[in-house]
Amino acid sequence: MHQVLGKRKLVALSLELSGACNASCMFCTLGYKKDQAVTNVFTNEVIVRTEAKMSFDLIDSILAKYEVPKIGCTGVNEPFLAPDRIRYLLNKSSEHKFDVGFYTNGNLVGKSIAEDVLRCSQVNQIHFSLNATTNEVRQLVMGIPLDVAEYNLMQFLRLRAEMNREDIKVQVVMMRTPKNLHQQEDFIRRWEKVRLGFANVEPPGVFDPTNWCGDVYPYWMTKYKGKSGCKQWQCMAPLVRTDGQVYLCCYSSRWSFGHILDDDTVDSFLNRRERFNITDDTDPDQYPELCKECSHRFALAW
Repeated sequence: MHQVLGKRKLVALSLELSGACNASCMFCTLGYKKDQAVTNVFTNEVIVRTEAKMSFDLIDSILAKYEVPKIGCTGVNEPFLAPDRIRYLLNKSSEHKFDVGFYTNGNLVGKSIAEDVLRCSQVNQIHFSLNATTNEVRQLVMGIPLDVAEYNLMQFLRLRAEMNREDIKVQVVMMRTPKNLHQQEDFIRRWEKVRLGFANVEPPGVFDPTNWCGDVYPYWMTKYKGKSGCKQWQCMAPLVRTDGQVYLCCYSSRWSFGHILDDDTVDSFLNRRERFNITDDTDPDQYPELCKECSHRFALAW
């Protein structure tokens, strides 16, 4: 039985809608978290996670319990594998008055769902994770073709203009890995040129994995060691997996703070820096056990 004490305000939420993905990115934990046990950070209770989509009932319960100004459809999954959940959330966004954003690899953003997204007045941003400039390299990095994603992205931009929704921010993203570093400059040049033809398209984003998960692998250690640690320890938006478990971040898939409908869970998440004695100057080597998975992930991939 979940403890529910009443509606409370959060700065944001990230919801994992599908629990699965059509890609197999080398920088993602999804490839080895399937069917793994999840341990509660504080109680050591073990939960066997599932890959089922987030239920409509859970979405309703979350929206009934929390007042949030924005919800991101992200996490360790591809949200557009669950178009029915997306449409449901879009309908709810108008009722509950929260903004909606998406992070997608783009391969499933076809015309029909794109039009539904663009019709929703609460949608304000979408990020396309492309990670390459050729099919060959994207297959190496993500296991899916680039041309499909590029077609869908350009179609989305044209539809956005036709439907007068250029208020929606669009960005293309590259996550730097040893497999695509040689394409970084071409990636930036290509999408800088494209963005000139459309309004409200952000400069292409090129990130190292450490931007999100801290100083966890020797490849990046020299550049990032001691700078700012992991930004996820500063994030105030709980990441909710399809079964309602709250995780530290996309890269910590074996540990849960508890269920999103429990007040103790949210309090523990929001106060986690104090509970684990994490500051901006904490050496990542001193991070708790739930962060060790990051290095394991990189070791597996690279």
